[in-house]
Amino acid sequence: MTETPTDTGVADRNTTPTTTEETTELPRELKVDSDKLATEVAWLAKMPTTEPVTAVIEVTSLLSAVMVRRTCFERYQESIVPAVGIAQASILVDAAKLAAALKTVSGQVVITIEDGQLRIKDAQRTVRLKTADEAVAFPPWPAFQGQGRTVVTTSEMRQALTSVGSNTEFPQLMTVQFDDGKMVTTDRFRLSAITYSQTGFVGTVPAAVLRQFSKNESAVFVEAGTVPGDSDDWVEMRSGMRTVTAPLPQVEFPKWRALVPADPLIKVLVPRTALIEAISGEEVNLSVDGEVLTVLSGSEGIESEQQIKLFQTLRNDTEEPMAVSMRSKYAKDALHALSGGLVVFEATGPRKAVTFRDISEKDLHLVMPAPRAG
Repeated sequence: MTETPTDTGVADRNTTPTTTEETTELPRELKVDSDKLATEVAWLAKMPTTEPVTAVIEVTSLLSAVMVRRTCFERYQESIVPAVGIAQASILVDAAKLAAALKTVSGQVVITIEDGQLRIKDAQRTVRLKTADEAVAFPPWPAFQGQGRTVVTTSEMRQALTSVGSNTEFPQLMTVQFDDGKMVTTDRFRLSAITYSQTGFVGTVPAAVLRQFSKNESAVFVEAGTVPGDSDDWVEMRSGMRTVTAPLPQVEFPKWRALVPADPLIKVLVPRTALIEAISGEEVNLSVDGEVLTVLSGSEGIESEQQIKLFQTLRNDTEEPMAVSMRSKYAKDALHALSGGLVVFEATGPRKAVTFRDISEKDLHLVMPAPRAG
């Protein structure tokens, strides 16, 4: 899906402030909602700090907007907050101090950048932050050049992040593979493949980039591209006031398609909520026998058994009941990520991976079998 350009009513995000000498006759004040600005600064303040230049936020006053930027070099984040007034100046300030300062003011505040200070003034209080310009040199912002946007919903992003890895020894598993219209993640124990479009770019995107947008309910524009002077491929994601730009890591994502069973022996439709409620404990055993799915859960000597009537059997090529064991948490995570009243459950063998799909079968969550005891 291609983005249709719209007039945002605020200054261009690529506007570069002119020098002090060029702007001495311009007004330096902007009026902005303190809560909106505080929310965006808090979003930036959560970024990791590894060296002095990553501990600052660049605040820029523009035509009818305040732009705030921060980087940890693994990604570049910015937000543009609408404002009233005309100003043109920029300053670096400590990220933690700016976040703390905005908690002490309320309502409409006046933002002023001059004399090496950022001044924030509401009806009763004035807070001044000294510049960090002399201590650090903020890096040039990447001049991203995109190659065509597609749209991903935040709910699709959350689904994709279900199976992302967290072990730093396997950096390739801490990424999301954008694979021709699918977002794919795996932590070696499970896999998620979520369809967001019929086609799309191919590239490995840090999971941390998607997490910047996954909490809200919105559409996110996603675009692969390049940055002049850098040989790596980049990605940019934008939603509302926020933009994240990041280089694609040079890692090789697993050949995930080979992990998905091509011809399962069992394929049945199961009521999703009933299956979620039936799974408990640390490990669950799922067994299909006729028109019934038996759910056997257990942990530390406690065992529970529940039978769920199948909604429909699409395929059952087994001569006797087949039972598959897996981690309960992984099964429930997969089922919670899917939506709708019914889920497609597929199994190929007692020691083979199982899959859970939505009714349209465009979204898939795979769970590996539990290891054998001993």
